[in-house]
Amino acid sequence: MDIEEDLKRMATVEDYANIKSKMMQWEGMINKFRDEAIIHSQILRHYDEVIAQKASKVDVLAVEDQIHEQNKRFDVHGQVEKRVEALMARIEKMKKDNEMKFDMID
Repeated sequence: MDIEEDLKRMATVEDYANIKSKMMQWEGMINKFRDEAIIHSQILRHYDEVIAQKASKVDVLAVEDQIHEQNKRFDVHGQVEKRVEALMARIEKMKKDNEMKFDMID
């Protein structure tokens, strides 16, 4: 059975008109609620996308920081290598100087 038929049987014409009016108001409110729910869903979806992008950016920045830290260690290692090479060159020079001095003594 149809709801409208039930209402017609139970109510007078005046009551039926009031009930029909109230139902139309409710239908309008439900449609408005549905439309707003769709809009809110779209807003939340966009917000999730933005948050996901920001999270990715945060991850990328964290990886960049790790790379910079590792490069600092390599820079320190490179500096140590340069100092060792300089010391080796200085030792080699001292060795040659000492050899020349010993040769002069002989």
